[in-house]
Amino acid sequence: GPTSYSSSLQNPTVSNNATVAMSGTYSVTATATYTTTALVCESSPSNTTVVVNPTPVITGSSFTDPTNCASATGTIVLNGLANNTAYEVHYTNPLGTAITSTINSNGAGSLTITNLVQGTYSNVYVVLNNCPSIPVGPFDLEDPNPPVAPVATTNAPICAGLTLTLSVTSPITGATYNWTGPGGYSEAGANVSIPNTTVTMSGSYNVTVTVNSCTSPATTVPVVINPIPPAPIVTTPVTYCQFATSSPLTATALSGHTLLWYANATGGAGVNIAPTPSTANAGNFSVFVSQVSAEGCEGPRAELVIVVNPTPVLGPQSSTICSGASFNITPSGPTVPSGTTYTWNDPVVTGGLTGGQASIDQNSINGTLSNPSDFVQTATYTVIPKTGNCTGNSFVTTITVNPAPRVNFSVLPQTICSGETTVAVSLSSPTPGVNIPWSANIPTGISGAQSSGTNTISPVTLTNNTSSSLTVVYAAVAITTGTSGCPGDTSRYNIVVNPKPNIPNQSITICSRTSFAFAPTNNPPSTIVPPGTTYTWTVTDNVNVTGESSSTASSDSIRQQLVNLTNQTQTVVYQVIPTSGSAGSCLGPSFSFTVFVEPKAEIPVLYDTICSGSSFVATPVNGQPNATTIVPLGTTYSWNTPAPIAGIGGLASGTAQSNISGTLTNTTFAPITITYHVGTQSGNCPGDSLLVLVTVNPLASISNNPLSQSVCNGGTTNPVNWTSF
Repeated sequence: GPTSYSSSLQNPTVSNNATVAMSGTYSVTATATYTTTALVCESSPSNTTVVVNPTPVITGSSFTDPTNCASATGTIVLNGLANNTAYEVHYTNPLGTAITSTINSNGAGSLTITNLVQGTYSNVYVVLNNCPSIPVGPFDLEDPNPPVAPVATTNAPICAGLTLTLSVTSPITGATYNWTGPGGYSEAGANVSIPNTTVTMSGSYNVTVTVNSCTSPATTVPVVINPIPPAPIVTTPVTYCQFATSSPLTATALSGHTLLWYANATGGAGVNIAPTPSTANAGNFSVFVSQVSAEGCEGPRAELVIVVNPTPVLGPQSSTICSGASFNITPSGPTVPSGTTYTWNDPVVTGGLTGGQASIDQNSINGTLSNPSDFVQTATYTVIPKTGNCTGNSFVTTITVNPAPRVNFSVLPQTICSGETTVAVSLSSPTPGVNIPWSANIPTGISGAQSSGTNTISPVTLTNNTSSSLTVVYAAVAITTGTSGCPGDTSRYNIVVNPKPNIPNQSITICSRTSFAFAPTNNPPSTIVPPGTTYTWTVTDNVNVTGESSSTASSDSIRQQLVNLTNQTQTVVYQVIPTSGSAGSCLGPSFSFTVFVEPKAEIPVLYDTICSGSSFVATPVNGQPNATTIVPLGTTYSWNTPAPIAGIGGLASGTAQSNISGTLTNTTFAPITITYHVGTQSGNCPGDSLLVLVTVNPLASISNNPLSQSVCNGGTTNPVNWTSF
């Protein structure tokens, strides 16, 4: 092959020293030597092309440090490489990581690795056509020198809750300062502050300064955050009654701590001496207290609420009531807090007042008092007021109790008859200075009464328009004069008005010989007949009537039996005086009582004789056959059929006939008498039964013998004999 290369090996190699000049075509032939024939045979050549790439050679190198700390501004320059060729660059970075990248060489055969941070870079080589160069390095890149550690100060130690300040003395212009501290604290700035600090923020705070990205060593600043003590323990509210003696307030602080007292929740200057609250005025107000630790840290303020409950202050109270009335006083005074209650014992009373009693915790002063006397009396209560638990001084409450004045009537209750005049009644009271109005309950039926008046019930004429006793009830109430105007109990005075008979003229109609008992019917107001009314009377004699008589004996009715001696209606007039019976024996005015006595037929036996087949007519005549015969005008007659008699025909009845008549036959041979029982009716008056006797004579009867005969012409008849029976 090239460069006169030859080899008798079947598979020759060139190790570690191949050169580009060895590139070219290599030919190989195979030679066979036969020992038996001593024959040597050589094959035809076979060619292969070999390319030997050149190995990159780094002839020189250099590096530049980063221009800023912690910045990727360092470089490594490799020289001696082919111009404008892309190389695969390998190196190990400061973290031990193998890095591979492709970088082009420039026209001068230099290759620059850029963006390097400080640290050691080793095993730096390039690869071209899979041919690596010999590594160069290591290269130690360094950041610029850092600034010196800053000088720092703080306002610690401080109390928790305050703002911690961290400051750098004489900071470098343009430099960057970074602070770190407990709990992951981190903040940039030469001067920083941390508000609302807590104890957990205590510890070391470090600060560094960075110039051109170069950070100095840290400066440590120790910080102490002292704890804020809690609010002291207080008992609240502190309660007093108004005007009570108070004591200095108290609170419990932690050991080694002191108390500060304030008037307000915030601000103001605290004092070490506990205040004594004032109880002069009722109401609520607050006092505040804090505690300060030995390190001077003041905790929050605890509130003590001072409650000054009102204490009632009242002066004397009074009220005036009527006997039996209730009083209810809601006291007034200088101080009467809402919800004040009152307690009192039994009152001191005069004149036997009753009803006063003790009571506890009432919302008002109340009670009911009765004055049994006729004069003003008093009840005096000693009352203790209390509002909540605050008891005030006792005060006096005086209740003046006017009497319930009684009424006296000058006359005993009256009973009169209707139409009489009452006696005047004067009304008075043992209680002085009273007025006594009265009103009358006037029942229906009473007229003439006054409905109301004052001090006197005047005489009046009272009329009872009913048949019953009625009572006019006068209700009188004595009332004290003045502003109190206390009425007494209602007193009643009765005037009984008994009814008086008042009967208009009366009349009745009766039949002669009929008894009557007449009592007028009560029908007010025209006819007033009280129960039990009795009557006396006088009568005017009527000569045509018998049985009438006067009576001075009281009777519950007018009763007599009258007989009319004529055939015409007769009149009997009584003059009657009525007197009420059970209701006061009141004599009423007389009235006329007229009795119309209608006549009644009074007829003796009538006789008639007829022949068989004839009619009879019996017509009674007044005064015949004698003067005692009475036949009123218009009298009618009625009869039943007489009992049957053998041989009699024509028997019949009659009704309301003007006479008694009929036609009868007698088929016997002897007279027969028929008796008629006849009823009489004169107007409304039935008369006595009348007998009418009718004798029916038979008709004469003859017979002949012979009854008939026959003879010849010219002959002689036989004698005929006629007989009667």
